Amino acid sequence: MSEQELRVPSIYTVPLIWLIIGAIFFSALIHLERELILLCACFFGIVGLCKGWSRLSARHLELETDLDRRRLFPGETASLTVTATNRKFLPLWLNLSIPIRKDGGISCESGSSGFDAALLWYRSAVFEWKLRLHKRGVYNLGPENMLTGDLLGLFPRMTNSFAARELIVYPRLIPVRDMAIPKTELFGAPGSKSPVTDPVYITGTRDYQAGSPARFINWRASARHGKLQEKVFEPSAREKALLVLDTRGFSDACDEAGFEHALELIGSMSVDFDKRGMEAGFLSNGMIEGKGPYASVGAGPRRAVHVLETLARLKMRPLYSIDKLFQDSGSRSNATVFILFCRQVDPEILSLRRLLDKTGKKVLIVERDKIDPLEKGTHEGIYSMDELRGRSDS
Repeated sequence: MSEQELRVPSIYTVPLIWLIIGAIFFSALIHLERELILLCACFFGIVGLCKGWSRLSARHLELETDLDRRRLFPGETASLTVTATNRKFLPLWLNLSIPIRKDGGISCESGSSGFDAALLWYRSAVFEWKLRLHKRGVYNLGPENMLTGDLLGLFPRMTNSFAARELIVYPRLIPVRDMAIPKTELFGAPGSKSPVTDPVYITGTRDYQAGSPARFINWRASARHGKLQEKVFEPSAREKALLVLDTRGFSDACDEAGFEHALELIGSMSVDFDKRGMEAGFLSNGMIEGKGPYASVGAGPRRAVHVLETLARLKMRPLYSIDKLFQDSGSRSNATVFILFCRQVDPEILSLRRLLDKTGKKVLIVERDKIDPLEKGTHEGIYSMDELRGRSDS
C-alpha cells in the first residue's frame, strides 16, 4: 500500500495539534465557553474511542489462505485467496496487501496488490489475487502484514498475518537432444527391448506373440481372458544416470544466467530420461532450502517431480567442494553414469574424472560454454549446454 493511501487527517494524529486543542479546551473551561468546551470534548472523545477501537481490532480476527495451485512452471498463473473472518462483536477496518518482488519474479494481474474492507460483527470478507510467476524458486505467498483499525481508519495498526502458503516454481522445461548414455550392463535396455529377458521381474501379461517360447505362457491369465496370454518381463537393471551440478564456478563468476540455464537443462533431461524408461537422480553441492541435497536414483514420474522440486529450492552458493560431493556418491555401482554439470572444466574436475575412470565409473561433463580442452585427449565426453539444448518446434 502506498504512503498516500495510509494518510489520515493530521488533526487526529499529530500530538502538537492535540496540545493546541488541549490549551484551547483549558482556556474554554476558564472562561466557561460551553460550545468550545463541547467541541474540544468531542474531539478528545473521538480520539480516545478510535485509539481504543484500533487496539482491539486485531483480536479474534482469523485469516485463511488458499492457493489453487502449489506447483507450476515459469509463466503460469496461480490464484491466491485470503478469507478474513471477524469473530467478535466489534466491527473493524481491514487492509490486506501482498508483497510484489521487485526483481520481476512475480506480478499481480488482478490490478491492485492491496484491498480494503469493512468487517462487521461475525462477518467474513474474501480477497483474491491472480498472480503470474516468472522465475524459478520457492515463494511464500500471502499477506505478510495486515492493517487493522477503527472504521474511520484514523489509527491503523500493523499486525503480522502468519497466513503465507508455499508455492514452488519449477525450472523451465526446454527441448533437449538425446544424449548417448553408455550401456554398462547387459540388461541396459528397458522392457521388451532388452536382448536378454530376466524371468525374475514380471511386469504383466499380453496376447501371445508367435515365436515366443511356450514356457512364457501364463495359463491362468489365458483362462481368464479366453485366449493365450504370455508374460512380459523386465530386465534386471536399467540405464541409470546421476545428474550432478557443481555450483562453484557459477557462484565465483556470479553467473546467475548460466546457473539458471544449467537448472533448466538438468530438469528437462530428468523428465526426458523418465520418458525413456531410464532411472535418473540429482546431486549438488549447492545450498537447498528445506530439503536435503540429494535425490536418489530411481524410476517413475514421482522421481522426476522430486528432482524438479529439488532444483526449485537450489541456491547458487556452494556448501562444499566437488570432491566431497562425489565421495558421498562413490558407493554407487558402475552401472550408474555420472553427468557432471559445471560452468567451466578445470584441472580439479579433470583429475576427479580420471580418478573415477580408474574405478570403472563413467563420467560425462557438461560445461557452460565449450572451450579448448586443458589437456590433449580430454575433449572426449565433454559437452556444452548449447549442444544438448534442442530446438523448439515453434
